[in-house]
Amino acid sequence: MGLASPKKKTIDARGLFCPGPLRVLEGVIQHVDSGTLIELLADDLDSKEEVGEWCKSTGNTLISVEEKEGSIAFLVRKT
Repeated sequence: MGLASPKKKTIDARGLFCPGPLRVLEGVIQHVDSGTLIELLADDLDSKEEVGEWCKSTGNTLISVEEKEGSIAFLVRKT
């Protein structure tokens, strides 16, 4: 029996200013299982620092941050 792929949920928080994207992430992460991958889409540059700091303080894992075409895609794993 193989390992199941982790669940992935995408949240589009583009158009929200900080701390909006982070608040949306906090709300969603409370309702998903450990190991779930959450892709957070944002376009507020302040989110880059805030999401990273939040992951460090909460113990969740920031897997990647990609910027493309004016958006930032964060990939976070709930611990």
